[in-house]
Amino acid sequence: MTVRLVDSGECRTLVGYGSPGVRRALERTAAGETVTLTLAPTPGRGNTWLALDC
Repeated sequence: MTVRLVDSGECRTLVGYGSPGVRRALERTAAGETVTLTLAPTPGRGNTWLALDC
């Protein structure tokens, strides 16, 4: 999943989720909807991120 930061317009690629509940919540999110996320970089995988919470 790709997300865009509201303030900077930067895109980030999500490659993992902090829990199955976070994944389910994001799967239900419509394109263009604003959601507050807690992200963490994925070590060793370039510019990819984990969604820890939403």
